[in-house]
This record gives sequence, C-alpha cells and structure tokens, in this order.
Amino acid sequence: MKNKRRVKWTEENIRIEAKLYSKPYEMKKKNISAYRAASRLKIIDDLFPEKFKKHKRSHVLKMARKCKTKGEFWKRFPGEYGASKGHLNCFEECVSHMPVRKKSAPRNVKWDEARVWEAVGKCSTYQEFREEHVNAYSSKVGKSLRNEIKRKLPMCHKNAYPRAIYIYEFIDDTVYVGSTNNYRRRFSEHSTRKSQGNKVYEIYEKIKSDIQYTYYEQEKWFETKELIDREENWWIDFYKSEGWEMLNKYSACSDGGSIRINKEDVLEAWKKSNRSKSYFQKNFPGAYSRANKDGYYKALTKNAIDPTLVWDKKKLLSEAKLYSKPYEMKKNNLYAYRKLCNLGLTSVAFPEKRVVSKSVNWTFKRIWSEVKMHSTYKDFRRHSQVCYRSTKKHIGLRDRIKKYYSRISKK
Repeated sequence: MKNKRRVKWTEENIRIEAKLYSKPYEMKKKNISAYRAASRLKIIDDLFPEKFKKHKRSHVLKMARKCKTKGEFWKRFPGEYGASKGHLNCFEECVSHMPVRKKSAPRNVKWDEARVWEAVGKCSTYQEFREEHVNAYSSKVGKSLRNEIKRKLPMCHKNAYPRAIYIYEFIDDTVYVGSTNNYRRRFSEHSTRKSQGNKVYEIYEKIKSDIQYTYYEQEKWFETKELIDREENWWIDFYKSEGWEMLNKYSACSDGGSIRINKEDVLEAWKKSNRSKSYFQKNFPGAYSRANKDGYYKALTKNAIDPTLVWDKKKLLSEAKLYSKPYEMKKNNLYAYRKLCNLGLTSVAFPEKRVVSKSVNWTFKRIWSEVKMHSTYKDFRRHSQVCYRSTKKHIGLRDRIKKYYSRISKK
C-alpha cells in the first residue's frame, strides 16, 4: 500500500471521512489519524451516536450485585464497569458488597524478636498466627521462637473443646485411637477422606477395601488439652501392651490421631529412612518434629548421605562391597545406586547377578523371575529393557505385571 499524504483534519473533513465507516473501530483500523483527531476534538460520540449506549445508574448497580469480585464485574460486564468509573461515578457504591482484599505484609521487613512477639500478641491461637502472619512465622527469628509461642498460645480455638475419644478396631489386629469434638463429622472424614493431608489415609483405604472393623465412641468428654492427651495416650499404651499394631502416625497434641513418640521410635524411623533426610522428613513427620523439639536432630543426621557427593568409580565399587545384592544398595544408598546404573557398573559391582544377553529365549517363567528382582514397574522397564520388550509376545502380560507391582507398593 502507498503511504497516504498528510492531511490536516478539521471537523468538516472528519465528518465526511466518518460517513465511510459504520463503527468506530473500523475507522480506527483503516484511518487512525482521522480517529485520533476526532478523539482529540471529542466528537466521536456525535459521529457514531447509535453505537455508544449510555447505561443508567440502576442498571449498573443491578449488574454489579450479580458479581462477587471486582475482576468478575470487569470480565462479565465491561460496559457497565466502564460507566461506573466514567460518567456515572458510582464505582465505590457498586463494589461496596464485595470483599476487600487484605494488604500483604511488606517482604523486606526485618523480623526482630520484638516484632515477632508484637505479631503474636495480635493472635488468639497458634493456628491464627501461622495463617495470618506468614512472614513472621517463616522468618529465622520466628522459627527459633516457635516452641515458646506454642507454650503461650493455644493450638486451636476453645470451640474445639470438650473432646472425646473414638477407636477403630480392625480384624487384622490394627487399631486407631483419636479424639474429636464432633463424632459425626469425624466419622464422615475417615470414611470419605475429607480430612487434612494424609492423616487418615490408611483408615480410609481399609474401610474402602471392606475390611471388617468395630467403631467405639466414649461417653466421657474432656474440657482441657492435658486431660484428653492423657486419656488418649493411656488407650494407646493399653493397645500396645496387648500386641495391637497402631495406625497413628503423627506426634502428640495433633488434631487428628496422636501418639507419643519416644527417642527409640525416632531412631527406628531414621534406620527405615536409609540415612536420607528428605525421606525421613516426608515419611516420618512425627519422628522428625520430635527430634527437632528435643534438639537432637543434628546429632542424629550427622551420618546422613550427602546427595551432592561426587561418586567416582573407586568410591562406587567400595560402597557396593557393603551390600550383597543390588536392591539392598538401592534401599540404603539410592544416589550411589543411580550413579552405578548410569555408568554401567552393576555387572562389575555385582558379578553374581546374571547379565542378560539379547539371544536369551524369554519364556513366561523367565520373565516373572526377572520381574521379581525389581521393586517397581519403572525400575523393571529401565534396568531390564530386553525382558520388557519381550513381554509384547505374551498377550495381557504387561497388565498383570503392573497389577503385581501395585499390590507390592500397597503392602
């Protein structure tokens, strides 16, 4: 297209040009200079009178009441939103029923001890402090003062008391002891998995898989936290002494099922976590919090495996000598095992293990013997690829292998 010559846009010229377009945005697209001149002279309303609808005050207020937030009002009714801010000047009245967004605390504030205690003084419970003053709670000073703050503030509101004990007894000699202020609500949470996090995941799974159980509710109610904890721990000790397996995971004084964790339980949990801090923190939160509270977490994790350690060939082979089979090394030192697999040194480290060749005739029995050497389906695919490809010949075998690994993971 050839560039148009410059025109000095007078009001008469603009009106003649505007007759060529039916809508204002067409004029804006095809002749922007004329459109800008018209907006500068404020005659666009006269040029396109039918296209500009003037909203009434009552109509704008009616549309605003249908919306819950300012963003929703702007998206659903942009014309009314613009009118409320423009010629009607009633935006504050339109938005009066909508919730006001809380101003977040400034990020660059240095949280001293005095400031943290000032934030604590504004809260009635520890839960309220954790939710409303996130920056103070997560600061270095806030972390160091958490135990003192817990002593000063109650964990939850007074409405949580009085509480009573409830018990789930399952046929497979497992038991769960908990406390609640509302039996009906807590029972529905256990049976529909509506509670916070995974506190009652095992109970939900057992109920779903139709394992028979008996449910007990105590008539006695307790009005203080100390009394309910004492009663709950008495029942836990009673069931432990009779040889029941406890399903309670979390530490004492938690809202869900609580169990008092000793130092012996913490040491057992650390052994099960195979010297991995992240695994210990995720899978044993009660033991982790108990070790932090009692102040021996650093001493406990002195010999923890460092994931940033550089594993050479010599180090890997010396580490592999500590284990008789590869899956033992995988359980105890996952980082070293992965590096060993990446470098292709598994056959050197564990020569007793049979190295699979491509010429092997993969029968049904041989495939299953290879499957049982791995703990997950992902490991089976990664470490025995030739065997995995041979499963295509057997119809429906891959589905059976997946079911087998899912059954193992549940146990």
